[in-house]
Amino acid sequence: DEQIAVKAMKGGAVDYLVKGEHYLANLPPVVDRAIEQARLKRALAEAQRRLSDLSQISLDLSMASDLDRATQILADGARLLTRSGVAVVVLLDVESGLVERVATSKLTIHESLVQTSLKDRGILGVLLTCPAPAVFDNVQQQPNRETMPAHSPLIETALVLPIMHQQEVAGIVLVGNPESGLPYHSDQME
Repeated sequence: DEQIAVKAMKGGAVDYLVKGEHYLANLPPVVDRAIEQARLKRALAEAQRRLSDLSQISLDLSMASDLDRATQILADGARLLTRSGVAVVVLLDVESGLVERVATSKLTIHESLVQTSLKDRGILGVLLTCPAPAVFDNVQQQPNRETMPAHSPLIETALVLPIMHQQEVAGIVLVGNPESGLPYHSDQME
């Protein structure tokens, strides 16, 4: 009955089928459309959440009183935007290559990195030789694990992005341990 169908559509139903001789033939495309519509709805909600988060991070950055505060906002923002368990932002002195500032989010590094080199310091130093985004799906893939600064919690899965200034690596953003438990993917590198 069409009145029931209209009422169901107003109540949130995606589609309806009228029973008849072609009922079973029409069922697969209706189910496919419903699944696609639900996927698009989730994708839209996620895009709106990311836009809202990015807007808040941008506003916070614009109001940051100093570079230390801005670096902390970047670390917290990177963790939030990627839905990661931990994040660290390291800013380098471009001339000397030494660490100038470090900010962490839900991560403790058990030694000072300021005025040290990241060269050969595990996944923190990987972008110094090849300044391109890098993904490490497990601890075993991480180069120079034994030279990584002591930290907690353990970074099992990581996405490492360079901060570039005039074609030089001026820092890194590292996020780790995605909340979903799934590997990082290419759209998170943007």
